[in-house]
This record gives sequence, structure tokens and C-alpha cells, in this order.
Amino acid sequence: MAPRWILGAALLLDGALALKQLEFISHPPCRKSPELHSLVWPNGEEKIIAFGGKGFIWKCRGKGCKTTEDANGDGEEEEKALRARALRAVDEEEVEDLEEAPTNEDEEDEQEEGAPAVLELAKKLRPKVTMFGDTWTFNLTKSKWSKAALVGDSPRPRWKPSSTVLLDKKHLVLFGGCKSTWVGGVMNDLWFFKPTSDGSGIWTQVFTANPPIPRRGHITVANSTHLIVMGGKGYDPKTGKTHVLTDVWSIPLESLTKELEADVNNFALMDSSLEGKSKKKMKKGLSTSVAWTQLESFPGAPRWGATGELLTRQEDGKELLALFGGRHLNKGGGFHSVDANAYTYYNELWFYDFQANKWTVTNPSGVTPHTRDHHGSTEMDGNLYVFGGRVKEMRSADAVRNDLWSYSLDTESWTEHEAEDGMAPTPRYMPGVTSTKWKGKDAIAVFGGENLPGSTKTTSLNDVWVYDGENWHQLAQPICSADGPETKKPQELLENSAKDQNDAELEVASLSLMLLAGVFLTGFLAFAGGFALPSLRQRWAAAAAERDARQFGYISVD
Repeated sequence: MAPRWILGAALLLDGALALKQLEFISHPPCRKSPELHSLVWPNGEEKIIAFGGKGFIWKCRGKGCKTTEDANGDGEEEEKALRARALRAVDEEEVEDLEEAPTNEDEEDEQEEGAPAVLELAKKLRPKVTMFGDTWTFNLTKSKWSKAALVGDSPRPRWKPSSTVLLDKKHLVLFGGCKSTWVGGVMNDLWFFKPTSDGSGIWTQVFTANPPIPRRGHITVANSTHLIVMGGKGYDPKTGKTHVLTDVWSIPLESLTKELEADVNNFALMDSSLEGKSKKKMKKGLSTSVAWTQLESFPGAPRWGATGELLTRQEDGKELLALFGGRHLNKGGGFHSVDANAYTYYNELWFYDFQANKWTVTNPSGVTPHTRDHHGSTEMDGNLYVFGGRVKEMRSADAVRNDLWSYSLDTESWTEHEAEDGMAPTPRYMPGVTSTKWKGKDAIAVFGGENLPGSTKTTSLNDVWVYDGENWHQLAQPICSADGPETKKPQELLENSAKDQNDAELEVASLSLMLLAGVFLTGFLAFAGGFALPSLRQRWAAAAAERDARQFGYISVD
């Protein structure tokens, strides 16, 4: 039998690795249509921020998913541990098998009678499609996600909203979106997000006069003076009809941001002794008399699934809204029909001149991107970048793309960017795309989306890639199965998360210091208490899985 001080040291190292593992299992659930931007926090750090979208969580259905003990909660801890173990027991292959499993709960219970409790519960886990209203930040240096510790209210869950970052990169503005898969759930609320000095942030809803009608799949941009909302898809509750919109609206930013700053500052000065829950109840939004103004409507064919970005012409500083792509349903075409003639897809590039209140379509020279919709776009170095998207309605692998293109205002031409090493994100549509800084260079970041063939609950993604002008680099792998990263060993997590050698050495050094600092303490505890290493390790793992499940939404218990 090994001396107890050795067991104690092993216990500490095992615990340190478990604690490190807790850091790496924090990541957003898999989704498509996330809003993605790069913001600068008060300390000068630039981080990616992701909000919302449509994806899935792991939901336990059937008997045994709820606590069956009395109101005092007897047996609740055992059940938590059981659910956590079940969560780890399910892998991607088992989930695929569950797609064909019986849906009748009595039949399931009859089939599973006599099975071990963990496997019984594991078989009840199902991917459930849901809308997200969560806010996450991604540290590009550490390749690490963190769930934002928000203060106050935040936007309700939605997909296909539209958002933009103000030119100071210190405010994110979000407008509209849809709270349901059906277009009848469209909204027209306006929200501002401001990073705070403690590394978190504050969402504030702003109530304005004469707002645009509710919509989803629209375009939102901000120039130096105004916020602009354009197009998308709306719904008329009186007629029950869906409308593809071509309207353009603007609202002045100066008045909005002044009132917003005053509101945020007042909120931050509230008694610090108030708990976060109390603060959330107190903050209900900012009402203002600032009104929207309707501008020149888009003159092209109505479309949705297009993207829009602000470009500034270098020669004269003129600000332009660049609109690319999209599609519309042809007359007589069936909704979601795979008939080649059902939809028209576009690769047109339109510019809206804010000063002249005028639209023009470009006639670029040379090669052009394939027609597409539900792609991602961003502005970098004064150029428009377009990534991925869908080129036809069929749910087949060739219906989605992973190509990256840029359009130059100087040359009035498109350029395709192919990685020198041949690596690239998998083809997808509805990705989040933004420009950012990575290792001191301008870069394009991509998060999430959906592969084809597949569906929201089978091929949604949560991986992170950056393009540095030469090659693509994967900073976070897709982790969408019920067990998530817990099937990986802590050493593998360290290797996957530390992208360069310096970071990896720092991680290992930290663990070594933790081990040395605790050897005497753990030796004493081991002598006094005779800890059982495997038992404690199981409790740690169960606690880790349960914490991850409850905090980050991988499993929802009926």
C-alpha cells in the first residue's frame, strides 16, 4: 500500500486537474444564427461577444427526471449526481440511436426495466431545439469562453436578430429578431450592451418613438451619426401574412448614447449592497423621445437572408451601407421547396449612400462569389468580407459553403481568399462572423452555424475559427454531445486549449506550483482523514458535470 503522503499528493494533482477541467467545460451550447462582434472593454482588452441564436440543449424526458422525494429535498443530491453521471454516459453515437427510440414513456420504461440507473436516465436525454438569450465572451489570447456576468435585464431569447457595434467599439446595439421558429414571433425591441470595468456588461432596453415594425433576418448598421435598420421579414397579425420588407429606417445616435450613458452611470451608482436579483428587478429600460425616420426604400427585388456592413471610402470618407446576397421565394414556389425554381438566390452587391439617400447596384469586374443567403459578413481594412452561406434549399452537403471573399472599394472587384495550408472551417450557413484582432493582426472570426445534411439538433456548431490573412486557425472545437468535453482527459484539454507553447508551459507550471504548495497540507489531511481518492474524484466529476449542465444549459430537467 502506498504511503498516505503519496496518496495525498496524488489527490491534490487530481483535484488541480479537475479544477482546470472546470475552466475548459465552459462554452456556449451549439447554435446557428448567433450575433458575433468584437468589443473593447474598459481595461483596453478586446474580446469577442456572442449573443442568442437557435440551437439545442439536452433535455431529460420521462419518469425519473424530476425529484420524487418530499419537499425537504431528501435524496436530491443523489439524483443530481445520477443526472451528472448520465450526462457523461451519453455520447454522440448513442444520441443518434435515440433519434429512433420510442416516444411513449411507458414503452420506454418497460424497455428499460432492470437497467442500471445511470443508463436508464441516459436514455432519457434528448436534444431539444431552443432559442437562446445568453451572452458570452471569448478571449482570443486564451482561446477561452466565459459566460457574461450580466447586471440588470437582458434581451429575451431569439434568433435572426440583427446587431452592430458603434464606431467606438464600446457599445453593441441589437434590434428585433424572432422568439419562435414561426415568423409570427417577430419583435422590434432595441437594446444596447456596454462592457463594464469588472469584465461583465450591462444590457439596456431603449424605448423610442416611431420604431420600425417587428422583423427578423434584417440588417442593422451604425455609421458615425445614425443607427440604420433595413429590410428583413415581417408578419401582419391582422391578415396572417408574411411580408419581405424593403424599408430603411434611421435614428440619431448622439441623443441615444447621451441618455444611455446617464442611465448606465446612475444604475452603476446604486447601493452596492443590493443583490444582483434586486438590481435586475429595478432596471426596466430607458424611455426616450428620440424618433426613427424612414428613408429611401431598397429598390431591388425583395429578399431576406442578406447581410449588410458599413464601409468607408478612403478617398473622400464617404460612408456606405454594403448589402450582399439574400434570396426570395418565386411566384408559385413552395416554401422550403427543393425545386430548383422555387427560390432566387442573389450575389448582387448594393450600396446605400447615407448622405445622398440613394441606392446603387455595383458591376464588379472579374470573378464574383456564388449566389447565396444566410451567410456571414464583416468589414475589415475598409473591405467587405463574406463567408459561407447556403446556395440552395436542399439539405445536402453541397448546399452550404465555406469560402471567404472580400470586395474592395478601391479596385471595385472581388477576391477569393484560400488558405495557404488548405485548412478551413466546415461548410455552414447562419454562422456568426466578425472582424477582430488576433496575435496583433487584423483577423476574421467565425463562430457556430449549421452543417448540412443535418438539422438544428444534429449539426449545429459552437466551434471558433480565425483567419489571419493567410490561414485559418481553429481556436475552439465543436462540442455538442451530451457529455461535452468531459470524455477528454485533462491533459488533452490543456493541449487543445493552449494554442501556443508559452501558454501551455504556463498552464503546466501553475499546476506544478499548486502541487508543491499543497503537498504538506494534503499529507496532513490524508493522515487525518484517510481520503478515498477514487470516491472524491467521482464526486468532483459529478459536481463538475452538474454545474456545467445547470449553468450552461446542456440539460434541462422537466
